[in-house]
Amino acid sequence: MPFSSLHVEVTSEPLDLVQLQARVTHPSAGAISTFTGTTRDSFGGKAVLRLEYEAYVPMAEAKLRELGQAVAARWDVVGVALAHRVGCVAVCQPSVIIAVSSAHRRDALEVGVQRAALAFLQAQVRQQA
Repeated sequence: MPFSSLHVEVTSEPLDLVQLQARVTHPSAGAISTFTGTTRDSFGGKAVLRLEYEAYVPMAEAKLRELGQAVAARWDVVGVALAHRVGCVAVCQPSVIIAVSSAHRRDALEVGVQRAALAFLQAQVRQQA
């Protein structure tokens, strides 16, 4: 199955799961898997009201593109969409959305939720270290 699309975005606007899912929808894709990371109301026993993210957008988008291309090179996927929010993100709002489509469920689930999400989060941690 040839790789069809890669979409990345870093935005201060609210992330839209349906829009990201549409980015990886394709006639040859029989499965779409998504991961949404949201702001929770506590961390380390302390209340959280919001998270604030900053990024140099061109560099952040380049890193997301690199991660998406790595997923496409390694696994049999049709489309990959990676989005990250910058600015103020309130509790319950998404700060990260990953969508991956493939011809078969197994590829979408394994790559999309587990491996792509893990790779993305590891990259984020390295950038902050």
